[in-house]
Amino acid sequence: MSRMDDDSARRFASSLAHFTPGSSPPRTRGTTHDIDAVRAELRAAAATEAFGRALTQALAAYLNRPVRVSADVRTIAARPREVVIYAAEIGTTRWWIDFDARLVWSIADAMLGGSGTAERPKDAERCEELATRVATIFLAEITAVASFAPPASARIVDEAWLEDAQIVGTCAVGADAFAWRAGVAETSVSATIESKPEMPHARATADAPTESDERTASERVGAALVAACSSVRGTLRCAVSSGQPTVQEIDDAQLPAAALRLALTAGGPGALVLSAPRDAVAAFAAAVAGVPVPASWESGSIVLAAAEAALRQLIREVADRLPRLSGVPQRIVHLASDAQLARARCVAANIELNLAGSAAELNFIVPAWMTEAI
Repeated sequence: MSRMDDDSARRFASSLAHFTPGSSPPRTRGTTHDIDAVRAELRAAAATEAFGRALTQALAAYLNRPVRVSADVRTIAARPREVVIYAAEIGTTRWWIDFDARLVWSIADAMLGGSGTAERPKDAERCEELATRVATIFLAEITAVASFAPPASARIVDEAWLEDAQIVGTCAVGADAFAWRAGVAETSVSATIESKPEMPHARATADAPTESDERTASERVGAALVAACSSVRGTLRCAVSSGQPTVQEIDDAQLPAAALRLALTAGGPGALVLSAPRDAVAAFAAAVAGVPVPASWESGSIVLAAAEAALRQLIREVADRLPRLSGVPQRIVHLASDAQLARARCVAANIELNLAGSAAELNFIVPAWMTEAI
């Protein structure tokens, strides 16, 4: 490995920890001199073993499995025939990374609990989207070298503007290592990578009980569940259908066995609780990713994270249809496996969804006060 001078070594050592906004003065960005200096820091970092270790540790912690990541600016290799490019913008700088497509497939397989197989999947595009989180992790480590705030997220882009890479290396998630490259460039207003803001979901007024609503609490909750399950079709990458929920009002609800539990609190007594058993978690994860979840996936894997993203939206959709929660600050938290519910009047409901042929039965417990008309 080549050696850095003492000043470069000190800068690099201080940047190994993630930068957090406000922790140090902001860098002046945007001039040619600044970009050249940042690129020099990246090249210097790539020449150190510490940088490769930082990338390896960050990715291993996320995937919860051994991985190997190297970064060496001296690496000379032909660019893979097929690559996937991810980018994020920070101020007037654009940070990008490209992965050999086989690395993307390997990452996606590992995220879904597999062994990191680098075989072309049936839906490669969906695997590319799934690997966006890993690209964001890489970019967070890379931007930290130059004391930039880590990007909130990366996105897939084309290569029309692609600059020369300052860092190149390899990454092995499964048995084989594949190439990746990364760099930074200046941006212009016309070249910024922007996504269109999401339009708020239109709500049918019939979903929410009003003072003239003569339905029972059970009927209100049942209608909210059906409407909420229908609304998540745009998020999941498969056909979604649901049956009619089984709903009852009870005084002493018991939490069913579950692989994942979420609780939504809104200032009042008790919480809206969603419980998902193992099969439901696997079905939702597969629906989010667009690829099957291996039957051998283990609890605590990325499968839980993929399913949780969709289930968090679902519990919010249910809450949106309960007027007592409208405009009230809400918080969603994990519920411990040994959690006990306080004895109180509530509505318990079960609903089964069909996600591309996979059954996903969910249990909801709703405090009675949340079902009341305004």
